[in-house]
Amino acid sequence: YIIDVYGLDMVTASKFVSLGIIGMAVGSFFFGKVSDMLVRRKLPMQVLGTVYLLTWVILVFYEGGKPPLGLLQVLMFTMGVSFATVTLTWVCAKEVNDPNYAGLSTSFVNIGGFLGAAVVPIIFGLVLDTYKDVFTAQQLYNKGFIFCFISVVVGYAALMVIKETDCKNIYGGVGNGT
Repeated sequence: YIIDVYGLDMVTASKFVSLGIIGMAVGSFFFGKVSDMLVRRKLPMQVLGTVYLLTWVILVFYEGGKPPLGLLQVLMFTMGVSFATVTLTWVCAKEVNDPNYAGLSTSFVNIGGFLGAAVVPIIFGLVLDTYKDVFTAQQLYNKGFIFCFISVVVGYAALMVIKETDCKNIYGGVGNGT
């Protein structure tokens, strides 16, 4: 995207991508601590999820999917930071289920990420392959990003129904021992 739409070289484009990775590392550490300090899981997840959704709104709808390079740098870092909400989903999965099955519950949460990582690129690739002779690079990526955006909207909707755990296990079933 960065090479095709902005005409940047691979090294420069990789620096943009690295901003997202650095943002994810920073966000995961920082917001895990914030969640623990607030003794809340859902609120930090909702804030991060909202920011993540807004970054996709900007990426998809601002200037037809081509925000200015300075804004793109900010978006990449902010996307990484706000994507850190995914790290709190594993904690929530553990805190709403029987502690005897903590591994199973966190593994189940991973299915969503793996499914998204498997399906969205296929759809994205189909869009690129199908319309490569019809649209410009910017239009092509923008059309593909719409499917990414839809997956973010689905994840955001799921985020709204996560139970607040107040940073403790709230499983009330047999085998909890409390």
